[in-house]
Amino acid sequence: MTSRPRPIILGLLLNESDHSLIKAAVALARRLQKPLTLVHAVRPIFHYLGAGDVSINPYYGYDKVLNDMEEEQAKTQLKALAKEIPEDIIVDTLVMRDYPAEALATLGAELHASLIICGVQIPQEKGILSGFSTAFSLAAHGEIPILMLPLGVELDLSGDLRILIADNLEKEGRAALENALFLAHALQCNEVLHAHIYPIDKHEIEHLVGHIQTAMNEGKIPIQPEFSVETYKEGLKHRIKDDLLYRFHNSIGAQGLMSRYQVAIAFGSPSEELQKLAKAHKAQIMIFGRHHLLHKKSFALGKIPYQAMVEEHIATLVVPDQEHAALNKAH
Repeated sequence: MTSRPRPIILGLLLNESDHSLIKAAVALARRLQKPLTLVHAVRPIFHYLGAGDVSINPYYGYDKVLNDMEEEQAKTQLKALAKEIPEDIIVDTLVMRDYPAEALATLGAELHASLIICGVQIPQEKGILSGFSTAFSLAAHGEIPILMLPLGVELDLSGDLRILIADNLEKEGRAALENALFLAHALQCNEVLHAHIYPIDKHEIEHLVGHIQTAMNEGKIPIQPEFSVETYKEGLKHRIKDDLLYRFHNSIGAQGLMSRYQVAIAFGSPSEELQKLAKAHKAQIMIFGRHHLLHKKSFALGKIPYQAMVEEHIATLVVPDQEHAALNKAH
């Protein structure tokens, strides 16, 4: 017997934002030749109870009836949405009683899903905690790649595709690169932009170069008349470019993408510079490792602010660093 391809799971809210999510998910399922599972999570009956609550709800029976009605209504809505999906896509529907992040993670593990797709709200004000949602919870701790789509935005993933790989030149960037190259082949992407942001701005470079020039003038370092801010930046760029090219050429799948591959290096805020690059190259998908989110063990923020991932009109794929969870192993 032939095994069924590992499905794509799509989490839905059952509101007006679902149609744009479904359109993008269908385009990816078709290009990746994967079945699609539509999922909605109905919150547990006692989700309003706090830790340590042991009181008995006198309206338990009433609440149970309402929750059963909510569950049946959700099933009906999901089936109606499934009927709108083109017949060439294999589609299943499932309503789960759990918190959304836990429901999607549990189902993803049970079905050995290749990808989870979830909507994310674009924050109006970018604060350290604004925008955290089901999608970010899954991206921070899940074992399956999570694709975050901006809610209420139509993303056309059916035509020419351009992807941006955010590589921090460490193991998280390696995971992003390897998965991105597999995805670029599978989706037949037109452009692959391999980017690294050196987190130092113009003023910091000028300050550093000034100190080096002072040391040169005092004779502590051999004099190099041509040394300047520009030569320092160019030297850094050449070194980083060599590192990016080395990583690319030593990754599986690089050979077939050389004509569509570009390197991009910028200095400054990773969040701002990555978004500038994505817009300039009209990328539809940005791909990150997990280093920019909250580390599960240390509860410490990583090196790339999560705001870099929340951009209107661009989808964001976050891949875990575990080898078994890689997209290129999700057949």
